[in-house]
Amino acid sequence: MPSKIRYSKLYGSATNGVNAVSVIVETSIVSGIPRHTIVGLPNGAVREALDRIRAALSASGYAIPRGAITVNLAPADIRKEGTLYDLPIALGILAADQTIPIESLQSTDLFLGELSLNGAVRPVKGVLTAVLGAVRGGFKRVVVPKENYQEASAISEIDVVAVETLTEAVLLAQGRFLGGREPIELGMSNGIKPNDWPDLSQVIGQNAAIRGLEIAAVGRHNILLVGPPGCGKTMLCRAYQGVQVNWTRPQQLETTSIHSLRGLTSTGLLKNRPFRAPHHSVSKAGLLGGGSPSLPGEISLAHNGLLFLDELAEFEKAALESLREPLEEGKVILSRASGAVEYPAKFQLIAALNPCPCGFSGSDEVVCNCSHQDKHRYHAKTSGPLLDRIDMRVILRTVDPTQERLGEDIQSKSVKKRVDRAYQLIQGSGKSTLQPSVVGLLNRSIQRLKLSMRSFDRVAKVGRSIAALDGRDVVGPDDIAEALNYRIQNPYS
Repeated sequence: MPSKIRYSKLYGSATNGVNAVSVIVETSIVSGIPRHTIVGLPNGAVREALDRIRAALSASGYAIPRGAITVNLAPADIRKEGTLYDLPIALGILAADQTIPIESLQSTDLFLGELSLNGAVRPVKGVLTAVLGAVRGGFKRVVVPKENYQEASAISEIDVVAVETLTEAVLLAQGRFLGGREPIELGMSNGIKPNDWPDLSQVIGQNAAIRGLEIAAVGRHNILLVGPPGCGKTMLCRAYQGVQVNWTRPQQLETTSIHSLRGLTSTGLLKNRPFRAPHHSVSKAGLLGGGSPSLPGEISLAHNGLLFLDELAEFEKAALESLREPLEEGKVILSRASGAVEYPAKFQLIAALNPCPCGFSGSDEVVCNCSHQDKHRYHAKTSGPLLDRIDMRVILRTVDPTQERLGEDIQSKSVKKRVDRAYQLIQGSGKSTLQPSVVGLLNRSIQRLKLSMRSFDRVAKVGRSIAALDGRDVVGPDDIAEALNYRIQNPYS
């Protein structure tokens, strides 16, 4: 006589980069010798789920079904990673064992959560990505751990229910738990408050550098700050956060979902554009991303925000060269034997650099002690193709500490008003207009200075930002001349 098969089906989620797809969690229980199996390309964390689930079921007062339990995670050609399948698998087992009425499991519900041994539902990574995927997949409700509720509820297009324990999740599936939590005001999960960065007015001197940063903020141009130690490069970069243009909600959602994959957000949407400043010892994989499971790197965490590389020449050459394609394409594709993963990486690069190992090359005040060989090795760290992708170069000089601080027109709030006005002008007018004389000037300059053809487009864009700061739609010769000046400055002079 054939064995009786008990069966259930509900839904979880799997991520591939910043995209999420629904996963069908099928459970069958067959009478016979106890055997527990998970199939569907699970990784180690998923295979261990059954051990956590057995303990959680017992601690919650539910009998462990007897027989052979098989859990299938479909589609089977997508690798399943992480601990977010614990909750749907546990509910699937109980449903197959008829502890939960199978008919009560809605096909429009999606479940996420890790189980502890005492039956508590623990938070998981990538919740925001999964919820966005659930919206695209047509789901009506998503069940998440309590700690992930604030993050998940940032998406208003779907009902979010939070559970603290496996028992609450069972009651929810039985229709006896209303669920939900009191709405909580979305916090700033990147830990940055509007006053955490210095004001530009605190900078002593460096008017030219502030002018360059103001232009860079309008068009989100990549910029290189070059100067001796202690001249204010790092302070300028941190103060720059206060003059960036505001970002849109789609940008917030996309960036927060990337941070969610790394478990870096649990209190809602990022309020501020991300600021990432990795140490110069960071590896190529640390910048680009990777690992098993694949995770986004620093350039993706800086998506729609700022990547600050201090002491640029101290970074590994391979790590720096890996930035060339993302700077052009605005994304990074990680190709591995198991498949390719794509992460967005539209970041603005601000780098700081000393002109030589000691930092005082070209200084009139301090004698440089670096040998020719020392300078050559130092310069070789930053290749020409990489520098070609940096739109602006600004040379800073040693400042006099007795010099007065800058005036009110250099305060961050004043600079931001000008930046916002110029940015809106560019957005409203669309593609920039170049005067015929400007096109000829650009072509002659490119030929005479032996610049790359990439420089034509980048110089034109910087010129557009300069014109917009003056309230003009048309880019003139003076705008191009200033943009060229930022382009041709030698960082090692």
